[in-house]
Amino acid sequence: MTDETIVNLNVPTFEYAGEYYSRIGIVSNGYAVVGGGTGADVDYVNTDLPDPLLPNNVLAPFWTDLNPAFGGQHRAGVLSDGADSWIVLDWEGVFTY
Repeated sequence: MTDETIVNLNVPTFEYAGEYYSRIGIVSNGYAVVGGGTGADVDYVNTDLPDPLLPNNVLAPFWTDLNPAFGGQHRAGVLSDGADSWIVLDWEGVFTY
């Protein structure tokens, strides 16, 4: 990933806020967009939630101005015990801008 980017991933179908999704976008700035997104969903300035403006469907563990070009890694995976699955997103060692 580079600065100010989103990567959309196909994942096992999951329920979020009463709706089902099979895509999630991981954003370089430390948050995810449930259902995936576009460049319009990428913002380094966090906001109060909920907010009618983009991005929406946000899971924001680290929402700040991160820059993976300075180092670190973005990772995504699916863990399963055979009955249940978990989507795991990781921003390991990604530096702030």
